[in-house]
Amino acid sequence: MRGTVFCLALVCVLVGAAQPATSTVHAENSCSRLDLAYDLAQGGDAEAQCWLARQYEDGLCGLCKDDPLAVVWFKKAAQAGRAEAQFVLGMRYFFGLGVPQDLEQAVYWLHKAAQQNHAEAQYRLAGCLEDGLGTSADKAAGVFWYTRSAELGYPQAQNMLGILCIKGMDVPRDAQAAALWFQKAAVQGYATAQFNLGCSYEKGEGIDKDREKALYWYGKAARQGDADAQARLEAF
Repeated sequence: MRGTVFCLALVCVLVGAAQPATSTVHAENSCSRLDLAYDLAQGGDAEAQCWLARQYEDGLCGLCKDDPLAVVWFKKAAQAGRAEAQFVLGMRYFFGLGVPQDLEQAVYWLHKAAQQNHAEAQYRLAGCLEDGLGTSADKAAGVFWYTRSAELGYPQAQNMLGILCIKGMDVPRDAQAAALWFQKAAVQGYATAQFNLGCSYEKGEGIDKDREKALYWYGKAARQGDADAQARLEAF
């Protein structure tokens, strides 16, 4: 019920914000609805807490930007089990944004979010496990989380799995699987994967050799500013 009430309140806030600023009634209503969201957050509603954190983080809904207060609400939402907040908190600890840099805490919160199928958290956690950042290096666990993230459709994870497969790093070498993962990420517009798929077509690795398709994917990546793809096009 809390989540339903909050979602309705959020819609009302956004609708109110779109009205002319000259309307005192609309301004008062927006304030009261923001107060409702605040009351829900104070009452332990994790969705409201995370939303409120975003408002303070970005200075939205008439609130002044207040990063320390944003962190407070992200922490509350993360502790209440909100995956988005757990991911944000993990990344803040990883980079030391608004909190002291703490890679162990970063891994802790990324793992919490990853367990709730947050695809980017799974990808970031996999990188930490692969490189031993904030935790003991565990290549097999890294591959596990890259795979989970890739299966959820996260393009960076799909591209990374393709790289691991084509090079035979931490997994058996499988050029066909690599091309498949590159393609999944490429069609989502991920430039690095588009370049890698172009390479697969050019070399005929795991896929039928096709110069035209190689040029097509190099072109897609190049138009997004991928320097390797631009150089490859010049060499054709």
